[in-house]
Amino acid sequence: MNNKKKVSVIIPVYNAEAYIEECLLSVQNQSMTDFEVLCVDDRSTDESLRILQKYESVDERFHAFSLENNAGVGAARNYAMHRMNAEYMVFLDADDYWERDSLEVLCHLADDSGAECIAFSTDFVDDNEVSVGERICIELNEPVNGREFFDLASENEFMSAAPWLYFWRQDYIKSKNIEFIKGITNEDVMFTLPLVIEAERVMSYPRKLHHYRIHDNSITQTMDINRIKSMLIVYENLIQYWLSSSYKTEIYKGVVLWLEYLHRCIRIYSSYLDGVTEIDSIKEENRYWFDAMKKYMPTYKYLKNMPDEFYESAETGRNIYVFGDGILSLELLDYMNNKHIGVSGIVVTQKKQDLFEGLKVYSIDEMALINKDSIIIIAVSFRHSENIKKMLEEKGFHYIYVVNS
Repeated sequence: MNNKKKVSVIIPVYNAEAYIEECLLSVQNQSMTDFEVLCVDDRSTDESLRILQKYESVDERFHAFSLENNAGVGAARNYAMHRMNAEYMVFLDADDYWERDSLEVLCHLADDSGAECIAFSTDFVDDNEVSVGERICIELNEPVNGREFFDLASENEFMSAAPWLYFWRQDYIKSKNIEFIKGITNEDVMFTLPLVIEAERVMSYPRKLHHYRIHDNSITQTMDINRIKSMLIVYENLIQYWLSSSYKTEIYKGVVLWLEYLHRCIRIYSSYLDGVTEIDSIKEENRYWFDAMKKYMPTYKYLKNMPDEFYESAETGRNIYVFGDGILSLELLDYMNNKHIGVSGIVVTQKKQDLFEGLKVYSIDEMALINKDSIIIIAVSFRHSENIKKMLEEKGFHYIYVVNS
């Protein structure tokens, strides 16, 4: 590993035996061959490490490491970063995969532009390799500084913090001496955001070079108190970063969007657990500064593209119901409350609680209790919204609207 390569590919691995072969093959078969692959197993209990060692034994570019203790994806990435030796660096998760020319495209773009960071796009695939969505980054024809990129990327939604959606110059990474926070989830935020913001040359390439696998795990299967505590840590760290930043004015919009998102996540996740009051857990100092920052808050976007028909229907006094009890619903309810638009209740596919944000919850089977002239606003992920809309139309509802997430 003494010979410097063009790219270091860092792959953290934990119990990924079902997907790791596809991931590793997508790297091994890259059209650009001058790279090293640093695979760090986080004490998997399946065959993941054996698979990594198999690739290491037949391809000298692959290197398999195993942590002494299960320490989380952040620790695995940190371990690899201390051992990387190349001009560029990129992350890849063990259940995701690339296009065949991803590294070649990114290396050419980095060489030509001198960028310290390049953002690129991904599509979301299910376990059957069917595309179920995408995340497209903005397109830039020439490099901009990180503050400008952060602002541009925050025009429609908060900038992605996923580290595997960025291609990095290693000298820049090492000069910043930034690592992932160990032992928490959402560790990406305080790694990616500062590195992007402080870069002087950022490029963005909208082609989908990456494929992100979505597993069918519900929120109730993945939520626990440690995940909420992790979000609180990230929330507090992000505010402290903004307070100490030399770029407060340039980055406030994107930072506030992230704080809003984290706070809503904490609220919705807390609702699934007993005895969690997240506001009491947030330091009073940070609450003060967050409230002070809210004066910069951009207007919510969820209803601004609604047709005039929606507002005309609402003004007639029809009852309004929101379909969904996730983060998007919380954002929508906040917006409607600020606009003094009343909501009569919440409709969900599977009823887990009687009240949501103080509103009565109806299951699909209970929709017979709702007047067919009521307004239904669908606030779920785009991949489910069309099916829900068809179902509501079949049930005889006429005033159905889908918010833009």
